[in-house]
Amino acid sequence: MITPFLALVCLGGEWTIDYTATVEGPRTVYRGTVWLHRTEENTSPCMSYCFDVPEGKLTGASISSDPGQPMLPFDWYDYREGELEIVWCSPPISPNQFLPVYTPRNFSFHIIKTTFNADDLSQLLSDWGPPSVVDAPWPQNDYTFVSPWDLNGDTVVDGKDLAILLAGWSNE
Repeated sequence: MITPFLALVCLGGEWTIDYTATVEGPRTVYRGTVWLHRTEENTSPCMSYCFDVPEGKLTGASISSDPGQPMLPFDWYDYREGELEIVWCSPPISPNQFLPVYTPRNFSFHIIKTTFNADDLSQLLSDWGPPSVVDAPWPQNDYTFVSPWDLNGDTVVDGKDLAILLAGWSNE
């Protein structure tokens, strides 16, 4: 089950961030875009933003150019329990550049919870098995659906994911 959680647009003088946070089973998925605003007054803008995130493990998509790793294409990021801070500064521009310019960066990351209970066990078992190919209607493209219960990022819900769930078992 996918539960919409948050959509945010934050406008600053030097930058804008627009993202959504969606709860998908044991993970919260953050996807969005940051734009740096270059103007005549500020040709080297910087941004810093701190996400309030749930407790868990920082990961990324299982199917990507860097499987399991968060896509955070910024100069610096720091993840501590409860928050993820990103920093991005734009280098100076060439004298031939026309202004204003809005430079985008897309990002995506997941926070997977690390404490589980009986409800989580039943959901993991109901998603047991390999990923499935979704036959999307035209003009969309078919895609591979990987269960959010793939806790170790290998695209399959199996005994390895069950072991992770049991290791984080809580009776509370």
